Amino acid sequence: MTWTIKQRAEQVLNTFEREILGRIYGPIQELGGGGERWRPKWNIDLYGLYSGPNIVEDIKIRRLGWAGHIVRIEEERIPKKGFKRKLLHHKTSGKTKNQMGGCGPEGCFTYTGDKRMEDES
Repeated sequence: MTWTIKQRAEQVLNTFEREILGRIYGPIQELGGGGERWRPKWNIDLYGLYSGPNIVEDIKIRRLGWAGHIVRIEEERIPKKGFKRKLLHHKTSGKTKNQMGGCGPEGCFTYTGDKRMEDES
């Protein structure tokens, strides 16, 4: 089992990587009708110069390697115990049923525990 990277986090990481690559490789000089001008390298130019995996792929590869390491270590080691506990006690993301509410034909309401309470507003 590995951890997932959310799509928004992937976008942020890829944008950050392109900014850094743009600073490393610098601008490109173009000769046009009015003379020379400098412009930033486009993404295709940056990826052509950089031959390594992008940052998101690198993170996924390293996480897989770490998970493989954890699976192979002894049962008594703390990282193994934490890994097994996380697998057995997975916490769901988002709101629980107790935190949800809504508006319907009868008005607005929220759930508190097992009771449905009418909103004052």
